[in-house]
Amino acid sequence: MSHSTTEEERHMLRKIGSRKVSFLVLLGIVAATLVFAACGSDPTATQRPADTAVPPTATTAPGTTMAPPANTAVPPTPVGGQAFADLVAAAKAEVEANKTVIIRGGGYKESTLSRLEVDFRNEFDIDMNLEDDPKTFQEVPTVYIAECQAGIKNLPILWYNSAGTAAPVFDKGCGRDDIDWKGLFSEKWPLIGEIVDLQPYPALRNGALIYLSRMNVIAYNTDFIDPADSPKSIEDLTDPKYKGRVGTHGIGFMPSFLQAVWSQDQAIDYAKRLKANEPIFGSGSPALAGMVASGEVWATVINHSFADRAIAAGAPVNWNIPSDGLVIYHDNLNLPKNASHPNLAVLLTAYIAMEGVGGAIGDGEGWSRVMPSDGRGTLGAKLDEAGLDASKMVDGGTIENATAERAFRGTIADIYKG
Repeated sequence: MSHSTTEEERHMLRKIGSRKVSFLVLLGIVAATLVFAACGSDPTATQRPADTAVPPTATTAPGTTMAPPANTAVPPTPVGGQAFADLVAAAKAEVEANKTVIIRGGGYKESTLSRLEVDFRNEFDIDMNLEDDPKTFQEVPTVYIAECQAGIKNLPILWYNSAGTAAPVFDKGCGRDDIDWKGLFSEKWPLIGEIVDLQPYPALRNGALIYLSRMNVIAYNTDFIDPADSPKSIEDLTDPKYKGRVGTHGIGFMPSFLQAVWSQDQAIDYAKRLKANEPIFGSGSPALAGMVASGEVWATVINHSFADRAIAAGAPVNWNIPSDGLVIYHDNLNLPKNASHPNLAVLLTAYIAMEGVGGAIGDGEGWSRVMPSDGRGTLGAKLDEAGLDASKMVDGGTIENATAERAFRGTIADIYKG
């Protein structure tokens, strides 16, 4: 597959670009490397040239894949109280020893990863080759647990999940628990404390960081529905005027997620009435967004980010925050133990949460971040317009809500099949 000129230039710069490192700093890194390699490196690790990319295909455990080869020049991981400058220096040393950095579960476009590399390099003078393991975010926790329990080292440095989905990794002792986010980053990014405090699951506070927020909204096609008369509540979708024109998730996600704000009896009653309105079933938010954009369905409930992508592509789509379903999800960047670049993982995670969502990832993928004092993207703007913020919504990503929602999906799906 051919690349644009920008992509070709970027890859060429990776191969021919060199770092201007002072002789004294280089001596220090070499000395630290020798000490660490002698005292604490993985004896089974295989060193490789710094800029030789190795895709994550080597089998490590049933259903798992190996991350980059061992990084024998990794300095000790900073703990609470470590200076920010020391963290940056340690991250830079890790990348100089092994430029290939793998993350999991993001599903980002190549253009998004490319811009994230450039932005991160411009900020910290760290030139990494960022790759995305193709595993889905649903698969990743199980894979990390298997790798952790098998004692596998040098894993992909971070993954993406809600607290409810990521929690089992931490509960089994396979997630980081030693990161002082506020101590390391409050001076550079004062708002990071608010992200830490939003974390709904205490066990994740020293090993994960919220990086985006999402909400299920009512998306509709403006060719068929006048914005002034558009559905403002999830209940509105049962109106007979939308019969045969409403889309919904066939797996029962809608309205199973509403158990966080409704009783399960209410959600079951709603599912029966929606079924009577002859909905058209889709396989998830991306598919349903396409169905709304094409006019196959007139309205549906989907992740707001996919509605925004349809709008950005020029589709006749708009959306409303449902007045009866204020459920928000905070997704995390989660850090496993035994990562290939442990210091870089901490720095990159904080950077994505504080800068990337408003830059490379926000622009490339359409994600938004919502915090009490910092709304970004269209979700933040619409929440402000409605006089809402994260403190006024139910968090669907807590352990309790996520567990109950997944268990409840089957009940709703059975109603749709009946």
